[in-house]
Amino acid sequence: MKCYNLTISVTGPLMIAGIEAIAHGVDAPFLRNHEGRIIIPGSQIRGVVRHVMRAMAAKSDRLPEEKADRLFGQVSATAGENADEAFESNSSAWEPRYGEIEFSDLVIEGREDRSSAMTRVAVDGFTGAVSHGSLQVLEQPIAVGETIDFSGYIEIQTKDGDEDEMADWVRKALILTPAIGAHKSAGFGKIERILLENGVETKTEYAVDEGVIAQIVRAGAAEVVLVFDAPFLVSSGRWNTNLFTGSPDVPGSVLKAAIAQSTGANETDSSLYQSLAGCVMAELRPAREDETRPMTPPLSLYYLETMGELLDAIDVSPSDWAEDGEMISFAMDWKEGSKPFELRSQSYPRSFDASYHVRTHTAINDSGTADTGKLFTFAAVEPKDFVWKGRISKGALNDDEFAELLRALPGRLLGIGKTRVSASLSIQPVEPISDRISGEVIMVLETDACLHTPNDLFAFGDEPAEEQLRLQYQAYLAGALRDRTGNSIVFSDEDLNLKFYASQRRLGGYLSARYAPTDDGYYPWLVTNAGSVFRFVVPEGCEVALESFVSCGLPVPAGFDTARKHWQGNPFVPENGFGEVRMSSAK
Repeated sequence: MKCYNLTISVTGPLMIAGIEAIAHGVDAPFLRNHEGRIIIPGSQIRGVVRHVMRAMAAKSDRLPEEKADRLFGQVSATAGENADEAFESNSSAWEPRYGEIEFSDLVIEGREDRSSAMTRVAVDGFTGAVSHGSLQVLEQPIAVGETIDFSGYIEIQTKDGDEDEMADWVRKALILTPAIGAHKSAGFGKIERILLENGVETKTEYAVDEGVIAQIVRAGAAEVVLVFDAPFLVSSGRWNTNLFTGSPDVPGSVLKAAIAQSTGANETDSSLYQSLAGCVMAELRPAREDETRPMTPPLSLYYLETMGELLDAIDVSPSDWAEDGEMISFAMDWKEGSKPFELRSQSYPRSFDASYHVRTHTAINDSGTADTGKLFTFAAVEPKDFVWKGRISKGALNDDEFAELLRALPGRLLGIGKTRVSASLSIQPVEPISDRISGEVIMVLETDACLHTPNDLFAFGDEPAEEQLRLQYQAYLAGALRDRTGNSIVFSDEDLNLKFYASQRRLGGYLSARYAPTDDGYYPWLVTNAGSVFRFVVPEGCEVALESFVSCGLPVPAGFDTARKHWQGNPFVPENGFGEVRMSSAK
């Protein structure tokens, strides 16, 4: 991987609109980053360069189109664009093809982040006079005729080692770009000079002492610490069709994808391909450096209004209190700042309070201007002074394979999430899990888990609905215990005497198109939510299976075929951090 410093000199006026109001009366504030600095966003530079390079590739044989496509990647398909392939499991049309280049934001240089205001007014197309009510006030960081530098960098990592060649094409594309930002036809954003310095080889290796590796291998796991350089967007939820909000928690699959991109482990002929797939990468959660990774509170907590206490429904039935006239509320009833909310926060502390950096994007059409109707906004999580903590466990790997993977871990990761941010990665030894739990246990889901196949939903159909779900979960847990003990222990499902408090949700759309849970047409995934609680009796001799649940996560249901037991056909496999649990002995 090579890093190239980039400086663009722009003559004012310049307009790149942000959405955060800076003062009363300003219609269009200038875009700033999460630190409040005036910027030209890297995404805009990327879009302009991609547009010009693809135009050059279409007109000249010197730049093959496949090279330009490979450099910038390709978006995954939608059902409307590829109706014939819409719901084929693992259809290549649904797989994202990541690019090989990343653009940082270009930050204003040479002076403080100060600005003034300028006005524009629309002209009536028929009379040529001023159009009444069409006055616009713009924040303007560059005076008319003033030239200011904006500086940042690009990072390129190609399969063929031709980073310098591709950087030269980027330089040519920028030279062919006359202006940037909004209102270019009115003389805004004239580019005066482009300076792309020679690339510097960036070392991404993370040097781990062999003694530390040996210690980690003996423990079977290590703590993973990730430090983000800028706001990131992963596991985004849609507020509406074009507004996305990121999650503060980073799935293990996201970290695995970034590691694969940096190490080449995404290629099937890589020695790390199977090792990265076979290890267990837990979800990463924000914490301060001296704090432990936060735990997921159980969904079974309820609050006694009169007594002002939190109890757990898995231990004490709330119906007993309700019969005595006590007012009871569950987590779905609690508002932030309420007494039960504060009590739960004390028992399951989480110091990170998410703040978001919001930006609006639009696609660029063939003429190099904004593409009408293709605008979207995302709210990315600001990392502040927090780190993200998770765990990597050897899972199905042997000691040698795990050690090889640890040696190959990169110290720098590129292109994480939708905002394509970079991050620093480190690992630390952890103490091995030594306490063996037996008898009756309580198991809490730390992360979402796929515990049902589509066919499982129709099992025990003669039973009442609540009992159906209990029997389905009980059958799953019994099957998981048998699977992890090699079917060497004989017991019946009813020996578990399962009690549970759980919630579920369905996930479809893109997930059911790229990873179809069944071959029988469209069907969404059924996921059991994090915080769900299960209390059951462990059959004698199954204690080792419980340890594997804690260290490796819950296995996917036995009813899935082979393809859907691996990450290529199932997005919710335990190796990617789903089905993580914690255990305790029942009281």
